[in-house]
Amino acid sequence: MQSEGLKIQDEVLKEGQIQPLLKEHEQSQLDFIKNRIDYAKRQRDQKLREFNGLDFMTEDQANRDIRNSFIRPKKNDDEVRINTGTVEKKMLTIVNEVLNLNMQPEIHVFDENDKPVQELGEVFENIVKRTNEQEDDEDLKFPMLWDLATRRIMFCEEYQEEKECVDKKKKKYDLEKGEIEFDTKTYKISRPRKRLLDARTVLFGDMSIPAHRYNEQPYIVKYDRKHWRTAYSVFGKFANWKYVKPGGSSNDMSWFQGVFDWRLYSELSEEEVEILYYYSYPDDEYQIIINGVPMLPPNTPLPWEYEGYSIQGFVSREMEQHLAYGQLYSINARVLAGLQDEMIRLIVRKWRKSIEPSVIVKGKKVLSRDIWGTGAIISGIDPEDVKTLGDDKGVTSSEMETLNLVSAKIEEEIGVSKLFQGMSDKRMTATQALEQMKQAVKSIGLLVYAWARVVRTMTYLRIYNVIENNTYPQDINYENGEIEKVYKSFTIEDTKLDNDVSGSMVVNFTDKDVPLEILESVDEYERHEKKKGNHVRFKFINVDKLRQFRFHWFVSVQPQEKDSTALQKIMYSDQLNQAVGLMNMTGRRINADTWVNDFERIWKKKNAFEQAPPPQQMMGGLMGEVPQSGVPAEIAQASEGLGQSPVGSQVASAVSKSTKRPSVNSLTAGGNV
Repeated sequence: MQSEGLKIQDEVLKEGQIQPLLKEHEQSQLDFIKNRIDYAKRQRDQKLREFNGLDFMTEDQANRDIRNSFIRPKKNDDEVRINTGTVEKKMLTIVNEVLNLNMQPEIHVFDENDKPVQELGEVFENIVKRTNEQEDDEDLKFPMLWDLATRRIMFCEEYQEEKECVDKKKKKYDLEKGEIEFDTKTYKISRPRKRLLDARTVLFGDMSIPAHRYNEQPYIVKYDRKHWRTAYSVFGKFANWKYVKPGGSSNDMSWFQGVFDWRLYSELSEEEVEILYYYSYPDDEYQIIINGVPMLPPNTPLPWEYEGYSIQGFVSREMEQHLAYGQLYSINARVLAGLQDEMIRLIVRKWRKSIEPSVIVKGKKVLSRDIWGTGAIISGIDPEDVKTLGDDKGVTSSEMETLNLVSAKIEEEIGVSKLFQGMSDKRMTATQALEQMKQAVKSIGLLVYAWARVVRTMTYLRIYNVIENNTYPQDINYENGEIEKVYKSFTIEDTKLDNDVSGSMVVNFTDKDVPLEILESVDEYERHEKKKGNHVRFKFINVDKLRQFRFHWFVSVQPQEKDSTALQKIMYSDQLNQAVGLMNMTGRRINADTWVNDFERIWKKKNAFEQAPPPQQMMGGLMGEVPQSGVPAEIAQASEGLGQSPVGSQVASAVSKSTKRPSVNSLTAGGNV
């Protein structure tokens, strides 16, 4: 009797031979996209003069070998394997310098009449900052900048992470029976993230469109390769997944008439599948093809609503106006470093030859090279019968001078500044420090500019992602017979508030306007906390009105030294001395809180000074009693009516001052944003 599993397999194979799988319009779209993807690959694989006569994949491999100080195999037994790692070390220094700059974006918002909505921009600056912290953005900066500095192009993708997690806790375990019981809790994670993509995994529809016009691409393709079981956990819910056959193409007509035998790359293992993501912004079309099988129906729109692509490409320096790929930032140093390695290789060879020179021996006798060994005892040889071939004087001073010259030229190509490395002269004034920093930035200006563009562009995508995917209810609360929607909130610590004071900001989304009495209570609470030395601001965003108004976003990035660096400390000391001098001249006292706050931020010493003495009388009225959480009772109660819940010691539904523009006043409450 035939096994049940074999019977099912035979039925599947039989259906694959006789049953048409795709409708005509589905097959037409699949063929169209396959042809486009094949064209994009052929376009990238052509040899170009701009790639030094190589194709992109070959040239990119060479670039990665250089940045990783790859030591190539010997060409012969006498060759010296060496790589000084000059390019890698110098590029690491430059990347560290750029990472030492503060690239925090500034966000400005304008309404449909081009009038600024300043507070909304400030709030979204903090939302972007907090979402970057939540995804450990700092860990991604180095690999992104490293690719930008050492490869022809760097790709970064903005996306909304959606996944379901299962939390199991042991409830009961029977040792005798070996039985175990769990309490299982399922929760969802939804948050904005970005990922770095390998330059080899993204294909252009038109390689002649330069990087700064990236959104004009007719289509782009993202390539991925996974074990089929990993892919199943993501795509197994799609109806067409059952047609996916792991492994490379095999010309097997028994598998659904060979309809799905197409692969972009054939070198797949028998357990792997290739995943192709096809995006076309002009056509607003999206498709996923796994081992030749389309997962989505034709005309599926892009999975985002904003303009352009969620995947963006960046170059450190544009090479040509007709090429999407850029020039290497380290191209000149790379050539010199190759020359340096070759010179060292030849110098070592010449040094070896001076120790063990080639010799000429009279007669037919062949001598072993062991005669040059230390303490060797040789007999039966006339010294006159052995003569060295050529003049082996070893390495000369002129050769060493040439090597030093090449090394010096590399230093000129990639310079470093003591200030950026954290070394500064204590006698240096702020003006001198600023001038030194400007000169250092000029030496790496193109890379700084390119990195600023990365930060600016990815900030735009993060804003759009937050508005599109994070301003909808996350949950529903049922209390007192009423259903309340629960929205996301963000708590940003150690951020700049008004008057350059640092403190905490709590930003909350809701679908209701905040009553005036709540705003007044919040304002009173903020003043009360300020007198205790706690600076806090509450912001409240009406998401319905945020989507209703047509806002224009503008992001700017000004590279600055990070807080607590040598330059910041010099600047602080210089500014404080000038402020004291101005106070003595005018008789006007300086604001101690501002200078204390700056000192604690720059030197990273929280609460280094005592707080200002508290007022003689406690505040009453709207504030009432302050609960243990530190939140006024009236605010906490009001937050429940707005469908919010407390977050830590803050309130997830509070706001600060209202904007003066009536058209958006109800959009940003208390700082109605």
